[in-house]
Amino acid sequence: KTLYGDAGHVLLEYGSDGKESLLRGKVLFSMTHWCELVKLGSSVDEVVLFKVAARKFGKESAEYKTMKATFDSMGDDKAKQQEWITKLANTMVQQQPPCNVVTRVDVSAMSADDLSAFSKLTETWNPLKAKKKSFQAYVGIDFGTDGTGFAYALPSGKVVWQQNHTKDLNIKDRTNILLRAEPPYKLIAFGIEATEKYESVKDKKSLYFERFKMSLYDQELTLKKKRRPDFDDDEKKYAFQEDVSGKNAYISYLRAENGELVETEIVFTRALEYIRETVMRTLRKSAAISKVMDVQWILTVPAIWSNYAKSIMLSAATSAKMKKKGIMDHVVIATEPECASVVARKTVDLAKGTKYIVLDLGGGTADIACHVAVDEHTVSQIYPPQGGPWGSSYIDEAFFQLLREIFGSDLVNEFRLKQPNEWVALKEDFRKAKHNYDGSKALNVPLCNAFVKFVTKKEDDEDAMDDKFEEFNEGRNAGESIEYDEGSMELPTAIWDDLFNAVVRPLIGKMDELLKAPEMAGCKDILIVGGLSQSAFVRNTIRSEYDAKGYRLTTVTRPILAVVEGAATIGLKPSSVANWLAPETMGIQIRRDWIESTDDASMKKWDNFSKKFVIDSGFWPLIKKGTPIDPSAPPKIEWFRPWQGKGQAQVKIRLYSSEEADPKHTSEPAEGQKVIDLPSDWKNGEAFPVAYWDKGPEKKLYVAVRDWPEEDREINVQWNDPLLGDDDL
Repeated sequence: KTLYGDAGHVLLEYGSDGKESLLRGKVLFSMTHWCELVKLGSSVDEVVLFKVAARKFGKESAEYKTMKATFDSMGDDKAKQQEWITKLANTMVQQQPPCNVVTRVDVSAMSADDLSAFSKLTETWNPLKAKKKSFQAYVGIDFGTDGTGFAYALPSGKVVWQQNHTKDLNIKDRTNILLRAEPPYKLIAFGIEATEKYESVKDKKSLYFERFKMSLYDQELTLKKKRRPDFDDDEKKYAFQEDVSGKNAYISYLRAENGELVETEIVFTRALEYIRETVMRTLRKSAAISKVMDVQWILTVPAIWSNYAKSIMLSAATSAKMKKKGIMDHVVIATEPECASVVARKTVDLAKGTKYIVLDLGGGTADIACHVAVDEHTVSQIYPPQGGPWGSSYIDEAFFQLLREIFGSDLVNEFRLKQPNEWVALKEDFRKAKHNYDGSKALNVPLCNAFVKFVTKKEDDEDAMDDKFEEFNEGRNAGESIEYDEGSMELPTAIWDDLFNAVVRPLIGKMDELLKAPEMAGCKDILIVGGLSQSAFVRNTIRSEYDAKGYRLTTVTRPILAVVEGAATIGLKPSSVANWLAPETMGIQIRRDWIESTDDASMKKWDNFSKKFVIDSGFWPLIKKGTPIDPSAPPKIEWFRPWQGKGQAQVKIRLYSSEEADPKHTSEPAEGQKVIDLPSDWKNGEAFPVAYWDKGPEKKLYVAVRDWPEEDREINVQWNDPLLGDDDL
């Protein structure tokens, strides 16, 4: 019997005197299970007991020293020592962590009295019965990877687009932000103004972020311990800090162009604060609306974002004072392709029942919505939204990788960190050239003078630039070679095509896959929106792929503003999207009886309370994958009770997702969780309702524990980062 691992496990070796005819082997027990065996008649020796005690209490603790002194005082009386060891082991197993698990209540098996009591509780609690706020404006915000814009709808039905940096309503402002270098990181500028200021000043301390929204999709948030100054520049893993309560709290960070780190939520909050102030200034001037509480905010996000990413956006909106407690649906989430679809289908005369695809080609992601026209104003999902990292920013990344291939990663990265202002200018020059490429001819990309000087000085060679391009072109034919002349590189069509195809080809592959799905049979219309849809190369490539197959390709009027117009429209008329499809099964983890025919033996555990084998990983579905979701329908209500009844002080509500339609067991990590304190007079058998309100892109959870105030019944689920397991949390 050997102690094993930090958690206090016991390794039991079994066999007998080397006789080959007898079973031999090893079994690993948790200490709890080992002590249960002790209670059934086995024994544990003092070595294991004191090792466990050392881990539990610490060798210098009074508890450990008292145990050791008691044992030593027994001298050589082995029988007395063993009796004491067994008794103490039995006591230690009772000191398990308090139970906080739940089990589902079968309402059909309840007594009439119980049903009466439960119905009274649900009658007084239903989020749909809450008094809804009548908003004076519905503001759609397309907080995109590349650009940001907003539109607002008035109760009269009028929709107004608003851009602040240009008179061209077809162009959005840039999603770039410049912050002061010291906490609380106040805003210096947003949008194109932020880029221009950062390029023009020599101060490298200011914090410039661009296209930071994609960090929530990429899951490449840089994290560190706040208390550790020697943070590795290349580290991408998760670390923790200790918050004031002593618990481990994971905090995500974004890296500015100069290499400095700022908490992700702070950057998003400063951006949304700017947007809120800009919107309210516009509404005061044009619509005589002056209070934030009179405005509903509709934030758009990519359809393929995780619940965790959406939760950061909602949390930042709250911090930016967009959301006021007690106002239902003050801030809501809408998915970009659904917003675009509401507007795009107006471009083409689609008869009732017509199936179509919307391609929302943005700066960060390409989202694909599969819809059917329900009537003149309403659409419905017929296949869960798809997409991937196929936006215009990934064309940029392919170009930056080309620079590293030509000049070396070390040189390019050093220039980026030492001259971040000039690096931003270099990137902007490429993006301007990119917009003009149509696939017909080579185009030049300027390399800023600062970069040329940096390369020349670094290599200590006046001909360094020419030499670098000669090395790159060696062994390439003329159609694949890059010509360099006085600060400008001419990219041939073959290289331009490669840069664009890094995103276009995966997109077409996903389109082909979707169009083969049975649900899409008969679909012949493809509608394109988003900033990348303005690229002639992208449009021509997609058209050449699908024209011959009989598909009709349409670029929507004002493609860049389709999402923001649709967001305002959905705010005013939520029924614009009649049905969503659940992209996954969502459910709550429960403790239930272990079932030999369906549950693996490794899952079962003996429960002292019920005196039977149970599992803690039961999955009770709240909504199943592929189920149509009507956003106007009431929430689904399920009843649960604490496993130990009045002997339980807390319950932990744990929300899980699964790709299976009917999962039986939860798989870590949880999507979100919440611990709830129970009233001290909780009764045996008393249950509480959990309501799950799936509104498509936004999911809400309500719990009505007896005597809870109404405003506390909506649970702000702490969605977990998908890269962090429960052990990390």
